[in-house]
Amino acid sequence: MTQEQITEPYRGRLSEFQKELLLFLSDRAKKMSSKQLGLNSTREQIENNITYILIPYSPSLLFGVTGNEGKKYSKAIRSLEQKGYLIRHKGSNNGFTSYVQFTVDGLMIAQTWKSYSDAAEDNQDEDEDNELDDFFSDDEDDEDDS
Repeated sequence: MTQEQITEPYRGRLSEFQKELLLFLSDRAKKMSSKQLGLNSTREQIENNITYILIPYSPSLLFGVTGNEGKKYSKAIRSLEQKGYLIRHKGSNNGFTSYVQFTVDGLMIAQTWKSYSDAAEDNQDEDEDNELDDFFSDDEDDEDDS
């Protein structure tokens, strides 16, 4: 098998909105998985169970949005489904609530973005700490000059 046969086709760039939506759904799925498996479950068991979780999804119920704003959420879910990151299941006949489920690839992308955003937050916190250190060290230098 050649490298070309192994390589997945490029699925397109995710918007910031789609990333945030994936992270939100991932967090929700983890909570549901944890609740389903019980208190004695390990982190690994919870994460392995996430792709089996059907997450109730309704923009109006989850985010309080309707109209054009609700369409933005629906369009993002449809795009994530087309890229192979989520599977959408029709819910009730009234169409107000559907269910989404992570694919293995979708879970991997969500975990990657979670790690990336956590690392970026840590770096930002460190930068802010360094700025404070610099600020206070400048004050100490000023005191020595007097």
